[in-house]
Amino acid sequence: MAKRFTDTGKWDHSWFRKLTPKMKCAWFYLLDRCYHAGVWTVDFEAMSFHVGEVIEQQDLAIFGEKIRWIDADKIIISAFIDFQYGTLSEDCKPHKPVIDRLRKLNIETLSKGFPKGLDTLEEKEKEKEKEKEIKGECEGKKPEFDLTALCAQYPNRVNKAAGLARLKSQIRTEADFADFETALANYTRYLNLEWNRGWLKAKQWDVFVGAPSKTDKPWREWISPDPSVFENPNQKPESANSGQTDWKKEAAQIYQICLQHGFSLSPTVRDILGEQRVALVKAAGGVSDWKYSPNNDFTIKSIAERLKAASETLEMKRGA
Repeated sequence: MAKRFTDTGKWDHSWFRKLTPKMKCAWFYLLDRCYHAGVWTVDFEAMSFHVGEVIEQQDLAIFGEKIRWIDADKIIISAFIDFQYGTLSEDCKPHKPVIDRLRKLNIETLSKGFPKGLDTLEEKEKEKEKEKEIKGECEGKKPEFDLTALCAQYPNRVNKAAGLARLKSQIRTEADFADFETALANYTRYLNLEWNRGWLKAKQWDVFVGAPSKTDKPWREWISPDPSVFENPNQKPESANSGQTDWKKEAAQIYQICLQHGFSLSPTVRDILGEQRVALVKAAGGVSDWKYSPNNDFTIKSIAERLKAASETLEMKRGA
């Protein structure tokens, strides 16, 4: 896993001592799950799941100026860059992805870094040790990632060694590592949804990581999956007569069921879809040619258009 500096003196700070156990855990979660630039993409559901208590946006107000909202769904930890890197440099390879991420988010001033003012000999010694570690990375030392720990979190570790070997060739930067952590968390969350638990089996570890001969990496589909994959696919679709059916959402939900159980109307798929959806899928031409990436927006849009047209056709037949 990615290794980061930690401030062991935080236990002596009054602001930290005054936090409840829940918000102490929330603070640790922010520090551990933010990207290498100190930016956290807001996901209170995941934070609440890992902390073990419900955490909402207003709860973060307790951190005051220690965090800043930089977008509707993004937070940056104010002192993260200063503490982890010191002054950022374009000439330091490990710093480049950090600077690129900040620029992409239009946080240009932060990408210049913040030199530290040190007051004591002890602090100076600590800073020297930190600079040595950073210098070692800048001189070509490759970052080390605990991929075995990630594998231990995965529910189906078949072909563990092969999967780890493939993953090692894919994870080269902290950004890659953070992306894989996010994908793993999203996929695990999907498997543990109430309507999936007990019958939906996780892909083999090496399959989730991806085959060495392919450029595509299946796990990347779970970095930012369509939000509809986390919604209950067994809910009945809204009536076509109401004019309120979200066909793209409907297409994404049906697609996810087929993705997990095969692109044919097998008894399992028919049972999960229900009679109403099966009739709709049949009228839309079946599912045999739907085998594309679930993040391919064009594919979902195409399926949605088929389903909508099929629904209109079925309504016309009923009217006749």
